[in-house]
Amino acid sequence: MIAKNNDFLSSASQSLYESNADDIIRQKCRAREEYCKVERAAQKFGDENKALKQELDEKNSVIAEKDSVIAEKDSVIAEKEAEIAELKKQLAQTQK
Repeated sequence: MIAKNNDFLSSASQSLYESNADDIIRQKCRAREEYCKVERAAQKFGDENKALKQELDEKNSVIAEKDSVIAEKDSVIAEKEAEIAELKKQLAQTQK
């Protein structure tokens, strides 16, 4: 109200408004830059996380295949041990 009647106060209030408007715009720009930076970091983290999960899945698959091979070999070993025990038993009977 006072500024409407006084040109000097009107000019000063206009200058303050423009000065503050520039600060508000700068704050908005900084906030946007920060938001974009956080989004890029989150995207990068998500991409890295996805790659690590895929690598982990591949390694788990390899481990599962190796476990299967080991199980087969354990089975063969058990059969051979049973054959050896049977042959030892037969050998012991023939030596009597």
